[in-house]
Amino acid sequence: MNLLQLPRCIFGQHHRDRPHAWHDGPVVRSHCIGCGKPMVKDSHGWHLASDVPAGT
Repeated sequence: MNLLQLPRCIFGQHHRDRPHAWHDGPVVRSHCIGCGKPMVKDSHGWHLASDVPAGT
């Protein structure tokens, strides 16, 4: 957990953990370095995994 990133997470500015990203089919997965929430990268860019519609 990065304490400098954590305040940004409160305002929705999450940042992925770049060295720990992995391919999971059509998407790339990682987690936020501030709060640890799961993130995905798809055709729309990086965002929280909870923001991904079901079936994607």
